[in-house]
Amino acid sequence: MALFSRPLTEQESSRVEHGLRSSDGVWARHCQILWASSKGKTAQAIAETLGWHTESVRRILRLFNREGLEALRSRKPPGPKGLEKKISPDALTGLLTLLRQSPQTHGLSEPIWTASALATLAYQKGLLSERVRGERLRRMLARQGITWKQAKGWLKSPDAHYAKKKRDGMP
Repeated sequence: MALFSRPLTEQESSRVEHGLRSSDGVWARHCQILWASSKGKTAQAIAETLGWHTESVRRILRLFNREGLEALRSRKPPGPKGLEKKISPDALTGLLTLLRQSPQTHGLSEPIWTASALATLAYQKGLLSERVRGERLRRMLARQGITWKQAKGWLKSPDAHYAKKKRDGMP
């Protein structure tokens, strides 16, 4: 038995026509399926035309018949919210302050910050409300324009002769 979309209302028809020219590829393809079905094409004929599997076209048609156009819109992929949305400006300032200090002043053995050490210490100090992987924190800082190379340059060594050693290229 052939499966077709239910008849489109005038409003749905205009939205589908507009969706055919959408820059959102998923929405445009769904509109193509609905438009072809409203013109009497079978799911199999639509699938062959678009290069889709017939069951995929049928799934789209059933979803539209059951829930309407909004069920076919593209949705934001699930996943964690950006760290920038979860962190306050004061906490970001606190992170930058931590980066400008040596990890050794906070009881860590590393001479320079690692992303995971910074993430752990930021959580312990209450700058982050949840534990995050170091890489996630590093990417968030990069989106803020702060690179790891910059952070390394901010560090000051407790060695009084550090500047001379660095300039001379000595260990």
